[in-house]
Amino acid sequence: MKKKIIIVLISFISSISFGQDKKVDEVLNKWKDCFNKQDYKSAYDLYTLGYRQKVSEESVTKQMKEVYNMMGKLKSVKFVSYKDYVYKYIFYSKANHIEGDVSIVVSKDYQLGYLSFDRIGGTGDAPPMAN
Repeated sequence: MKKKIIIVLISFISSISFGQDKKVDEVLNKWKDCFNKQDYKSAYDLYTLGYRQKVSEESVTKQMKEVYNMMGKLKSVKFVSYKDYVYKYIFYSKANHIEGDVSIVVSKDYQLGYLSFDRIGGTGDAPPMAN
């Protein structure tokens, strides 16, 4: 009987965490679509109100333009890990074999509380340096 309860509990926890990752993936795909269209205003709107009160749209737009100039359009995102409320993903460029390691915090309402490119690199040519 205890084994059945443990199996059911593990299955339940797994389904909850999988569902949470799926919703985070949805938010990231929306952000990626905005990024690829260079629609920085719509990408900014995906952030929490608290973030938008602390960080200006101009600042986020500037960062996104710098990343776009280094990576170009994004092909896909891949989940890597989750620890202490921080999701780690890899963003893959459509060209040049460039990838970016990204740290993300997502609110309980599935808005971006934080998104940071920790590293941009890959096996292709080095991305151009931002001015």
